[in-house]
Amino acid sequence: MNFKPVNRHLQVELIQLPKDKNKSSVLLPEDYNPRNEQYKLCRVMAVADDCAKHFAKKTLIAVNAPMIEKVRILDEEVHLILENHVVGIVNE
Repeated sequence: MNFKPVNRHLQVELIQLPKDKNKSSVLLPEDYNPRNEQYKLCRVMAVADDCAKHFAKKTLIAVNAPMIEKVRILDEEVHLILENHVVGIVNE
């Protein structure tokens, strides 16, 4: 599928950071829900034409995680974020 974001949206790929293996294990109650991360690292996959010029394909960005939209189209999942929910550009 070829998806093109519009209306100031960025199509992103979520980057999974490696877990810290040095943490000790702790037993938790079954109904415990860990707090989700406030921010996520993402890679820009596509940019709407009306977005700012500093957003380009393959750029790493930090985004407000609860604002990531998961869209399912034609049995494929696409992650979108509005450009004003980007909190920074990450340089490797």
